[in-house]
Amino acid sequence: MKASQTLKSISRERLFLLLRTALSTQSYRFARQASLLWLSAYSGDLEVGCILAQALSGEGKREQAIKILERLVEVDPEFSEAHDALCK
Repeated sequence: MKASQTLKSISRERLFLLLRTALSTQSYRFARQASLLWLSAYSGDLEVGCILAQALSGEGKREQAIKILERLVEVDPEFSEAHDALCK
């Protein structure tokens, strides 16, 4: 089964559990790859975009993370998670 097919069979709730676990265990590469795969199918998912930024930051790619967070705030100025992450 391809990764994109597996992705379609996973619930958003389970994805968040996986992504948050990956971040908490510093498995940033997994969080980044899973987020990118999800976003390739659901590009407007702001929360997954924020998790992608956190994963990139954990990998030391802060400039990329900041660009993503700024784009998220531009799309939704009231998205507090992105604002909070930018302040860190």
